[in-house]
Amino acid sequence: MVPVLNADPVKQQRIENIVNEYPYIEIFTLNTAEIEKDDATVDAFKRFLDTQLLNEGVDRFEVGDTILYGMKTRDTQAVHDQLSMPEIWLEYQPWFERYFTSVYSYEDGSKEPEDAFARMRENDADGWNKHILDDEFFPKR
Repeated sequence: MVPVLNADPVKQQRIENIVNEYPYIEIFTLNTAEIEKDDATVDAFKRFLDTQLLNEGVDRFEVGDTILYGMKTRDTQAVHDQLSMPEIWLEYQPWFERYFTSVYSYEDGSKEPEDAFARMRENDADGWNKHILDDEFFPKR
């Protein structure tokens, strides 16, 4: 089941159709106000995301403020290297929880998405130290 990521039913249906096409997908909903508050442009941030996530075998879709990166392969090592690890690396950026309103992952065979923010809260509750990296989002414009 795809969470409601867009109030527009046509855009929401488009998101659901994309999710249903890909066994592995990462879904990022941007908080454009927070990006701009840091004197950055949304277009520059989208380009930055693409440099991190648009790797070999990864397809990209944009529906409103939601960006989806998916892989159709069943090669779990390729998914790990090209999609999962780059997404996890983003979680250690100082702006991660501000620049996105939601981040979800779907893995092959899973009916429910994994909520990156919920996973981060669980890890914090378990006492896992989270090491924040230096901001690597450049150029901001």
